[in-house]
Amino acid sequence: MAINNLISVDLVTAGGDFLTASDDEHNDLFWALRGGGGNFGVVTSFEFRLHPVDQVLAGMLVWPIDQLRGLMEHYREFTRDNPEEMTFYLETGTDPESGTRIAAIAGIYPGEIAKGERLVDGLRAFSPPIADMIEPMPYRNFQMAFDEEFPHGRRYYWKGLLLREIHDAVIDAVAEAESAVPLPGCIIAIEHYRGAMNRVPVGATAFAHRNAQYQLVIIGGCDDPGDDERVKEWVRGLYTAAQPYGLNAPFLNFNSVEPTEQLSAVRTSFGPNYNRLARIKRQYDPGNLFHGNNNIPPE
Repeated sequence: MAINNLISVDLVTAGGDFLTASDDEHNDLFWALRGGGGNFGVVTSFEFRLHPVDQVLAGMLVWPIDQLRGLMEHYREFTRDNPEEMTFYLETGTDPESGTRIAAIAGIYPGEIAKGERLVDGLRAFSPPIADMIEPMPYRNFQMAFDEEFPHGRRYYWKGLLLREIHDAVIDAVAEAESAVPLPGCIIAIEHYRGAMNRVPVGATAFAHRNAQYQLVIIGGCDDPGDDERVKEWVRGLYTAAQPYGLNAPFLNFNSVEPTEQLSAVRTSFGPNYNRLARIKRQYDPGNLFHGNNNIPPE
């Protein structure tokens, strides 16, 4: 996670003070900023720990949408055993050229290319994909690969549910929701998280849900305000069906919530770290100036 590689920040507080927060300075604030969002001030610079990455094996495999259920089962088995440095997500969407719905698995392997190809063959073994776009490329090319998937100006409504595993009932719910997708801009994704983020203690940063292995991300996208309600209904329907099999932990980066639900969602998301965050909020923003966010009211 990006917050695990943050070294320090320069920040302006609600009172106009300019601070540097790190493990050595204002470490309570630094703890809160690693997951607590924009609740504590305006960050003017970030210092990150970098990891050299050059050539990688990356890209996407595509199958017809009618193979989705079997593909999800295959993906579940693949991700249980693949090396943690290999990251692949499963996604449904609309092919921009044909307008048909597709199922895809996209991801990246930053190690030795030949080894990566052998590992990817485990995905290809499901059935011959209708498109195979996995190839060696510079890391930055893959980082930009999906820039056009979410065009600026489109209206979005999101829900994200962290998962310990992909339960059969989640597969059923995703398949059912995909069969009733309301508009081409609606997307369902399953992201795989196993690895470094799981080895950080729950209390080490504000982000608490370190035992998550996956996230189900449900994205409703439309261009006409008249479609808002049916998109929201579709997103909420899948979220509600899958929620009993998740960690009861909304990942706030991926959650559109109604104003009446916000405080409850924020409390649940931060779990055992919430009370400490509320105390730090009182120290650095007692008047809750920074409230246009996933808000943590000062204790």
